[in-house]
Amino acid sequence: MESILNQLHQAGLERIHGKVLEGQQLDFDDGMLLYRTPDLTAVGYLANLARDLQEETDGVNDMGSTVIEENVVTATEAVFMVRLPEIERLIKDAGLTPARRNTRYEILAVG
Repeated sequence: MESILNQLHQAGLERIHGKVLEGQQLDFDDGMLLYRTPDLTAVGYLANLARDLQEETDGVNDMGSTVIEENVVTATEAVFMVRLPEIERLIKDAGLTPARRNTRYEILAVG
């Protein structure tokens, strides 16, 4: 734990870490700092922490913060794509039911 806290400090992400722990919404400047941070381990830690804390309160999981993940992957010039049928299969293999949702987490389709 001390190691990741040191990484957050070195990357200048301590304030964002505090906001995540407090359940506060991140603002535009926070998003730009995350986007520009080269330490993907620290950014990934914060994304996982936010997801885990969110799941504790309302059970929602959007499979990895699609927008942030896409920006991080694009910034590294990596090419990685998983097709929708594969994502749905992985969810079903985990014993869960996949559902497509809009940005308000309203269910659009189940299956």
